[in-house]
Amino acid sequence: MSIDAKVKRSNAEKIRRAFTKRIADLGFSRTKSTFWTRPRQNSIQFIHLHLFSFAPSFRIHLGIRVLNDDFEAPALNGLDSDTTPGPLHRYHLRFHAQEQTLKRCIDDLEAYCREIGEPWFMKWGDDQALLSAESPLRDVERNHLLAALRGEDNKAWVEASLAMLGVA
Repeated sequence: MSIDAKVKRSNAEKIRRAFTKRIADLGFSRTKSTFWTRPRQNSIQFIHLHLFSFAPSFRIHLGIRVLNDDFEAPALNGLDSDTTPGPLHRYHLRFHAQEQTLKRCIDDLEAYCREIGEPWFMKWGDDQALLSAESPLRDVERNHLLAALRGEDNKAWVEASLAMLGVA
């Protein structure tokens, strides 16, 4: 790993640690190195920070994981910072070694989560909303949620979902 790559990884981790503190009051906790989660009764709301390999820059993904789902990965079924409608480059998620760029990245990660993420999560915050036709969930995920609501959840799937996102 080159010196620049080491600096990039070190700065990315500084940003992640600060981000963790900034969104704690929203109920999200860091449960994996790049995932912050907020469990619900039958689902887990999550934020994923993707660090690009080619640049010192992040992309934010929002998602909702139905606990009673057998999909082998957390589906990135929500909004993301690259395709969210609005002014181009409104959120600056790029950073360099200078402290001011780290702070700006942290500030904008937090702002995205409060301004874009939190309203989106609130819109899909209950099971009935997630079952609607407009839901970000795929049909199969909605069917798994319906099964859980009928008391027919698969314990192995629920445990795998919790483990996948690091939720105790």
